[in-house]
Amino acid sequence: MGWYHVDRTGKGVMLNFLDCTEDLIEKLAITKDKLERWFPQDKFPNAENMTSKECLALYMLKNYMLYSKLSHKNISDITSEDLAELDIDEYTYEYENSMFDILSYAFCDKYGYPYELFISAIDYNEDKMLFCDTIFPLPEKYKFMYDLTEEKYIKQLNEFFSELTGKQYNLELKICEMYIKE
Repeated sequence: MGWYHVDRTGKGVMLNFLDCTEDLIEKLAITKDKLERWFPQDKFPNAENMTSKECLALYMLKNYMLYSKLSHKNISDITSEDLAELDIDEYTYEYENSMFDILSYAFCDKYGYPYELFISAIDYNEDKMLFCDTIFPLPEKYKFMYDLTEEKYIKQLNEFFSELTGKQYNLELKICEMYIKE
């Protein structure tokens, strides 16, 4: 059966209004360079000329390779042709989770924040969120983060999601709790 409990928590916004659409994925402009910057432990040599959608699918496969029809291949050998044969509709849950994983990296890139201080995800309850996941006091190398006020933070979140979706938002900061089941 298992127990639910809070795995991570922080101040941020709930994103249940946001859907994983092709337009949103294109606006995220996921590239090989971004994947390798966001996930330096992984190599994506085959992503050189892939679209944002293909790069997201490649990232998804990195996390869910075991379940895919391409499980017999090494991630670095997967091509655009392989991805074209993969029916993304069969992996809707995994694909959407992967897109939400990447949102925090795109937010950090835009505003110059360290990747490890923010998280975006869909939790076990299917709540979508992006929040600042850190414990104070911050290590010395992150002291510049003390300049991030709630007003500045919410303004940046509203701006970021308005640019991605083309809609105006008046999001409010909330305590976000990401639940897992163990």
